[in-house]
Amino acid sequence: MVRNLFPFLFSALLLFGGCAAPVPEKGVTLAPAARPAYRVGDRFVYRTEKGEEAVREVEAVADGVVRWRTEKGFRFAKRDPFLPMIAFEGARSRGRAVAVAVEGDLWPLAPGRRSRIRLDYVKTDRQGRERRYREWWRCRVNRPREIAVPAGRFAVFKVLCKRYEPGTETVTRTHIWYWAPALGHWVRRVKKYADGRRRELELLRYRRASG
Repeated sequence: MVRNLFPFLFSALLLFGGCAAPVPEKGVTLAPAARPAYRVGDRFVYRTEKGEEAVREVEAVADGVVRWRTEKGFRFAKRDPFLPMIAFEGARSRGRAVAVAVEGDLWPLAPGRRSRIRLDYVKTDRQGRERRYREWWRCRVNRPREIAVPAGRFAVFKVLCKRYEPGTETVTRTHIWYWAPALGHWVRRVKKYADGRRRELELLRYRRASG
């Protein structure tokens, strides 16, 4: 099923002070995970691959859209934790998705579930110049495993999302998410770029807002 969405503006175990890659364990089973329910004030603090802290905090939740703010003041909006932003605003530019088409649904999370996403963006720089571009993504849910991050040990679903050059099979970026149903959020994310760069976030600590 395809649905169009309207735009909205707006590893690691900490061991002896070091960072070790998360080790999956065999025999981990998880029930299908429901879509998360975020509240204003939910706050997740991560450690980057450089050892710095990165914050993701919920500023607003309305009509299925969750708006987030980072430690650097960057703001973005999402309808799904794994799908691309539908709006963003930073010091240098802002952008919004003017068209979004989604085929399939990852929720409830379970191995083998897949989705395809196509987005058309308008990006505006500080001088007011606009640029339009398109993103194509494919995501799938892999088997569950158990990993350790600085915030603790979690049973997770591994969700793999790949960005393709529109109209081709050329992968330009890969996002790997480790989703912990017990937390209702991801505890690790790895970004791999076509030029060999790699970015990682691992959960250090978190705060869930009271209902």
